[in-house]
Amino acid sequence: MFRFLLKRLALTIPTFLALMFITFVMIRLVPGDPIEVRRGDSIRFVVHKRSRIDCDTTYWDPVITFADGQRFQASSAFSAKKQGEGGWFYEMEAGGSNHFGLPQISWFASDLTLHQQSPGVDQKVQFGHRDALPIVVLSDGADRSGIVLALPPDEPWQFTASFTADGRLHLEVTACTGRTIVIKPGQSIGLATVLAVSYTHLTPPTSSTV
Repeated sequence: MFRFLLKRLALTIPTFLALMFITFVMIRLVPGDPIEVRRGDSIRFVVHKRSRIDCDTTYWDPVITFADGQRFQASSAFSAKKQGEGGWFYEMEAGGSNHFGLPQISWFASDLTLHQQSPGVDQKVQFGHRDALPIVVLSDGADRSGIVLALPPDEPWQFTASFTADGRLHLEVTACTGRTIVIKPGQSIGLATVLAVSYTHLTPPTSSTV
């Protein structure tokens, strides 16, 4: 009896692995539903980021095939260094479907008062070294994760955050030296350093007593 159970178990494991492999392959071989698009239209893929702004481990490699046979695959053209490479853009969701709310910018003014503001398409969040300390926090709407920026404390700077018309969050740090720098052949200069560190706030589970 024991030998029979071992034999059945030995057959079950490879069968299970084979089914997983077949399912994996079939999901990726099944063609998607055709949709009608016109010149200038955008096709948006919403990728779940598990409520975190600093990383995303979702497997994502869509393929778009036009009626004339043209084929565009994300993995062969998508670039994390250049927006629009191969026709692919990436952005943070900022529409009404994002129940975590808009990203929020937090900073301390020179008098140590805390300021918090969310950028919009027609509303920029902008401040500089004259009226703020050189620490900026970008967080998601629920403040569960975000990025901390440490700006150069001894250099003049200006920080700007805004949303573009198509929903992309745009961050810009500008060095405001106010002087012209001439670099001669063979000469090098040091640029201001900006440190960026991601964080995740782990909320402990809540409990209630009846």
